[in-house]
Amino acid sequence: GSDDGPKEPLKVVEGSFLLSVIWAVGGVTDAMGHRILDTYFKRLITGTLADNEAWQQFVLKNPSYKDAMDEPRELIGSVPFEKGGIFDYVFLCDKSTWIPWQEITPNFVAQPGTQFQDILVPTVDTTRNEWII
Repeated sequence: GSDDGPKEPLKVVEGSFLLSVIWAVGGVTDAMGHRILDTYFKRLITGTLADNEAWQQFVLKNPSYKDAMDEPRELIGSVPFEKGGIFDYVFLCDKSTWIPWQEITPNFVAQPGTQFQDILVPTVDTTRNEWII
């Protein structure tokens, strides 16, 4: 029989989970919160938080996590976060890959006769918002 499921199911689960965490936490923050979360999240997923002050404060309150950052982590799939921020990319399950939001933002073509108030120019922000909603 034919298998219509993802070719790399663990990669899809990992990418979907990371994207969900990014937007569940970061979706309610402002630009400064995005920058803070971007830095923290990148270090969290690579296991390089041990010297981070926020992590050290967390461990003081939750000592059972003391050794959680002792070893670097390896993800199943690659993430392009070194080329940009965590909010600059979307994970596409059907392709098992991360791509910049810009790549799925439609090009704007004004139709002749369109009233000014009816024009909506797609941007990365409108594309993200439509996707999330």
